[in-house]
Amino acid sequence: ALAPISPIQDAIEAWKEKLKLSKRVLGVHARCSDFRKVEYYLEKLDRLPRWRRVFLTSDEDGIEAAFQHKLGARMSSRPKSHYVRKAVASHEAWRDNLIRSKESVQEAVIDLYLLAMTDIRIYHPKSTFTALAMILGGERSIPELGIFTKRKITGPSLAAAAPPDRMARGK
Repeated sequence: ALAPISPIQDAIEAWKEKLKLSKRVLGVHARCSDFRKVEYYLEKLDRLPRWRRVFLTSDEDGIEAAFQHKLGARMSSRPKSHYVRKAVASHEAWRDNLIRSKESVQEAVIDLYLLAMTDIRIYHPKSTFTALAMILGGERSIPELGIFTKRKITGPSLAAAAPPDRMARGK
């Protein structure tokens, strides 16, 4: 079972309460390293009915700022201390040009579990991060990611009725 270490699990629980996340919150996963510009995600947002609250996970602070500008108080995210950065800043492309610190990876795990608590609707169509968040959140199939199951996905699910601390640790 996938189980975060205690300090990360504690952070997940604290942020879940602080942000009041649930399946009634629109989940957005927008990463610079998915090779899409922020406009790609904002256009997808414009095509959906207006949501009361939107939770954004991103590994780039510029994406968070653009969503905050568009959505104002309806947008929430978890502030981070460590973001992914380009190895060679002068190169436009992110592909094979990433520096990801241990701390940024730990922050991504927190975001993964928080995103799983929302109704994920906006993401890059080939994002394995999003696929894992959807599976943790109880999704059975994700057609655009090529994931189809006929049975309920086993393992920890944040969408089930058991208390999150028991489920996240796979007990």
